[in-house]
Amino acid sequence: MKPLTKMCIGATVALAVVTGPALAQSDTPKMSLPTAGGPEKRLTSEELERRKAVDEAYQSAIKKIPNQAQKVNDPWATVRPPPSSSSSKPSR
Repeated sequence: MKPLTKMCIGATVALAVVTGPALAQSDTPKMSLPTAGGPEKRLTSEELERRKAVDEAYQSAIKKIPNQAQKVNDPWATVRPPPSSSSSKPSR
């Protein structure tokens, strides 16, 4: 093979390797995802009622969860010694 032919084949392979991931990231006509600011479809009354029911079920489930801020979750509580009442550091 001539050196020019080898260089063209090598350049073609390198170009295919570099552009392959970029091609994989592009949208395909079969699968178009909604984009921000794009047109949204109008919901039917059944869909609106379903969303409202789901939201209400979510809110009622959230209200059933106890408040976690009240409990102190300290897994090292039994390992650490309690803080000493004296504010001075012991001398070495």
